[in-house]
Amino acid sequence: MRVGLSATSFLLYGCLAPFTGLIAQLGPDGARGVFTGAISTGGMIGGLIAPLVVGYLVKTSGTFSSGFLFMIGSVLTSALQFRVKTRDGAM
Repeated sequence: MRVGLSATSFLLYGCLAPFTGLIAQLGPDGARGVFTGAISTGGMIGGLIAPLVVGYLVKTSGTFSSGFLFMIGSVLTSALQFRVKTRDGAM
């Protein structure tokens, strides 16, 4: 059980490593620390708010379907924003 959880944790957090390199490539030389901090802050805020929202939705609806729909909507919103940004030539 511990080995499986350790492997899962390694794979989940291991996939985040390329984003650090992406920030280093895309950010201006003098602002890479600010870019890293802003992205980290956004992730931490999402890590705080998402469980609260999902918990509230599950508690009020009595089913986990509303929580899953919220997560699906969040992923689709992020994908749409990324698509719009890349189409505008920002990346």
